[in-house]
Amino acid sequence: MDSTPRYNGVVIPQVHSSGNLPPGVYNATLEEVRSRFAVTPHRRKLFDALSRVVDILSEANCPEVHLDGSYITNATEPGDYDLVYEPIGMTETEAWRQLLRLGMDERKKLHLGDIFIHMPCPPAFINYIQFWQTDRDDNPKGIIRIRLRRDTND
Repeated sequence: MDSTPRYNGVVIPQVHSSGNLPPGVYNATLEEVRSRFAVTPHRRKLFDALSRVVDILSEANCPEVHLDGSYITNATEPGDYDLVYEPIGMTETEAWRQLLRLGMDERKKLHLGDIFIHMPCPPAFINYIQFWQTDRDDNPKGIIRIRLRRDTND
């Protein structure tokens, strides 16, 4: 049985008047993200780039990714998406090696988003999954988790 929380029959709830998702981490599939957010030509272009990154990570056995950024808001023309991925258990692939070799600016230019590795311990000191759950004014907001492996625990 699917234990994914649903909100009026959908996995990803509507954004608040603030433009952000309600607080929480929402489990969704890549298809559900496409259906909910890839609603204009610009958003479809961003989704296509996001999808290519998820394919690279999935091929390398990445367990999950989290999404944030203007892409998962009500922004008409979002600037990009923010993605952080869990590296535990990943298998080295040529495509993942190429992704790792790129600098932040190169990754953003090629993949149209900011891509981070989840490293909440030193030396990184940033837990993006936690950090992204508040906006710039420190108000709580939601993010999206996409599980890529069936063995990923809650």
